[in-house]
Amino acid sequence: MAPSTYALLSLWASTLAVGFSALRMGRGPARVLALPSILLGAWVTGLLLLQTGTHDALAERLLPFGMLLAGAFVQAASTLSGGSKRLVRITWAAAFAVALLGLAAPRLLYGPGARGAGPVFWPLGAVCALGSGSMQLWHLSMIRRAPASERLLRGALFTANLFAALGGACAIALYVTGLAPLGFATAPLFVSVVASAVAVHQAEPPRVRAMIVQSFVLGLGTAALTAFALAAMYALLPRLAPGAEAASPLLVLVLFVLALPLDPLRQALVDRAAVALFRRPIAARELSVAIETEEARADHAERLAELGRMASAVAHEIRNPLGVVLAEAKLLEREGASAESIEAIRNEVGRARRFMDDLLRYAKPRPLEPAVIDLREAVERGGKRALLALGESERRLSLRRASDDEPRVDAEADADAISDVVANLVSNALIATSERPGGSVTVTIETSPDAHAIVVEDDGPGVPAEIEPRLFTAFTTGRGRDAKHPGTGLGLAITARLVERHGGTLRHERPQDGGARFVVTFPRFERNR
Repeated sequence: MAPSTYALLSLWASTLAVGFSALRMGRGPARVLALPSILLGAWVTGLLLLQTGTHDALAERLLPFGMLLAGAFVQAASTLSGGSKRLVRITWAAAFAVALLGLAAPRLLYGPGARGAGPVFWPLGAVCALGSGSMQLWHLSMIRRAPASERLLRGALFTANLFAALGGACAIALYVTGLAPLGFATAPLFVSVVASAVAVHQAEPPRVRAMIVQSFVLGLGTAALTAFALAAMYALLPRLAPGAEAASPLLVLVLFVLALPLDPLRQALVDRAAVALFRRPIAARELSVAIETEEARADHAERLAELGRMASAVAHEIRNPLGVVLAEAKLLEREGASAESIEAIRNEVGRARRFMDDLLRYAKPRPLEPAVIDLREAVERGGKRALLALGESERRLSLRRASDDEPRVDAEADADAISDVVANLVSNALIATSERPGGSVTVTIETSPDAHAIVVEDDGPGVPAEIEPRLFTAFTTGRGRDAKHPGTGLGLAITARLVERHGGTLRHERPQDGGARFVVTFPRFERNR
């Protein structure tokens, strides 16, 4: 084959790879952008047939179908910007008219082998050039009106459309008139494919973008493995089936036996590569585990919803009697009852109320309101809340920042929920060190390329070993009823759930010097949206 044929073949493969990846992985606008790439791949098929000269009659009828690209690009731009549907219908109608004309009567457009202009070639070419120019101006106006966050997407779509026109209609016009070889179309069409890939990438939110990039990379790896495997199979065929004719039953059987282990081996290698290269791989085993995890969470959420309804009913029935008990205690106090007894009643009522509040927060959590926040401010607010709630001195709490060079640490989270997490962990640490002379608590914010971490560490006695395995489960506490600050056993369970709802993790560590360390980790916020 000539070098230009290899270039067209590479173009055909790249175009369809972008289109099918967008169709497979895209969740919204990217699926609309799959159509131009798939149609371009189909049109390049006509170029390949014409270049090889084996099916000129079919190629002559396929070339006018390149006009369908105009309809696909206009539809994609209109879908992304909410443009006129009437313009989309008009463009598709004109594109199909030209395609059907070429299919039915290619000699009206050009001579045999698409050489020499036919009677309607130039008039139709002038109309198409005028329409294409108008479409480019329309795309530019859409870019100017787009918000800054969408200009890269619109610009990539404009570039893809412009170079598709240069490598399509312009290249065919030069080929028909004998001014340029067919290979002239390859370079601008490659630019169009790259711009289409950028548009597909930019059309989705960051997490889906990562999946699309992963799909491209793994697709390249899959193609390489398949190519080597097929080359090895064809090298083995003459030895395994000597003298076998093409499509003979023996040859088919040998190919089947050789191909049988190929797909699971390819899938296993691609999955391992995905796990090694990407933080969130789309490997089959990992996706299966993720689905099982989500199913377990859904089942857990359903059970929590039922618990929430029950807790609401119980809280309603208990709070009223507790209010009556406090009122009666006040009357007893006025009648001269023992101050110590009245204080004991109030402490027990307060403890019961705290338990009901914690139970409701655990069983019926409020919806999160995520936004881009400064993690430092949320952490400092949570620490101050813990100090005020326990009446502790600020000297017992040390707040450390990862780097004073950074003006802020951005995170996508619910600010009040993060403050609740820090307040709960710091409160536990302050209580644990309250009886230790000079006991201190340190809160540190750490950052890494992938995550933010909040570390709460104290120099108290540490978590009792017997409760450590179930530390984050409900109704687990190391402080009994007679403690100065009795626990409900729900604080860490609520904290762990808040962290998990943010996509993070909470873990306990036992420092070598004693005490306790709790590490909260959140995914790092991606500003490029």
